[in-house]
Amino acid sequence: MQILYCETCGHKISGDVGTCDVVLDGNLAYCSKCRPQTQTANVISNSRTVLNPSGKAPKRSGTRLPAVVSHNAAHAQVPAKSVGIKAEQALGNGIVLGSALTALAIGGLFYVFGYKNNEPKAQPTAVVAPKTESQTVTKDLKIAVETKLPADDSREKLSRQLWTDLKARADRDGGESASLKKEIKAFFEFYTTTSSGKEAAEYYKKITANDVPPPGEKIIADFRKNFRHNGPSSGWRYLWNPSASIGESSKYVPLVWNSQTGYAADAQKFPHDAPAACVSLGQGSGHPGNGINQGTAVDRFAIAAYTLQSGEGGKLALALKASRTDLQHQGQIEVRVLVNDTLKKGMFVGNGKNSAELLIGLGVLKEGDTIYVGVGPDREDYSDTFSLDFTIYPFP
Repeated sequence: MQILYCETCGHKISGDVGTCDVVLDGNLAYCSKCRPQTQTANVISNSRTVLNPSGKAPKRSGTRLPAVVSHNAAHAQVPAKSVGIKAEQALGNGIVLGSALTALAIGGLFYVFGYKNNEPKAQPTAVVAPKTESQTVTKDLKIAVETKLPADDSREKLSRQLWTDLKARADRDGGESASLKKEIKAFFEFYTTTSSGKEAAEYYKKITANDVPPPGEKIIADFRKNFRHNGPSSGWRYLWNPSASIGESSKYVPLVWNSQTGYAADAQKFPHDAPAACVSLGQGSGHPGNGINQGTAVDRFAIAAYTLQSGEGGKLALALKASRTDLQHQGQIEVRVLVNDTLKKGMFVGNGKNSAELLIGLGVLKEGDTIYVGVGPDREDYSDTFSLDFTIYPFP
């Protein structure tokens, strides 16, 4: 049997070869309804047919079906309709069976390798850290910024804990540390809407009301820059207190140049005997002497002093940076700033707070007044090497 489809309407042409329902126009087949009007109807003979062995209707695109030679005589004797039905059934059954086996094989592979579905996995939600106006924040604030903020009530609780610790440190410092002021400012800018943030803002206003401005272009004296070997620069002295507490300047004794370490208690020997021990001053560094826990009556300070020269009097301030440089061992140093024998500022540096920056108003001073900056051991001097720099300058 030859399976034919109408070139115009695409429907399968019914009837056996030789009927008037099958019309051939060259190599194109038409049903009797769609047969060309200008062509003479020719009944397809067994000697020349259009064959579509797949059993599927051709696309209605106008593409011509290839003309093929008909089956041999044995096939021609078999009723065409019967042969077509059996061919269609065999072909369909083969396709269905092959498709089923392929599906089972693919399904098994997916099961074995764990590909149970093809749905994309949900991606974790990225936490975007909120930005703050100030980039200078404490370690605790950095953690808060870089993690997802908690709910409002939890945020209030967290800010209260942070502020309690920060305020306690500021109170111990006297509210004069420049670095602590930066931390407080960063805190209330970040926690603006919390009660702790509002408290911090008011506290900041209070401690900065009489703030001393930083050094300008005019500098009177600079410890590090003015340091000189083999004898101090004009106006400078390097001292220690062998027999009295710091604050009794009449009993201070000069340190002398020692090529091993800078200015020390002895020109040749270093370390020296107790209580001087390692007391010394270098260019931006130093070490205190023994403390009261080491069998001495008072803590021994390394002291840098500057006496105001002609024309240097007026309203002055001091910018100071000090740090305890040995971070491997616990301990702290004591820093004191005095004008003549009057204490202007005292603080401890170390045990977690290993550095400090201060801007200190010294008041209105006159020629001949002396500014002292001393660094002591806080009862014992183990691993108390320090760095030090300070600048004396006028301000309006």
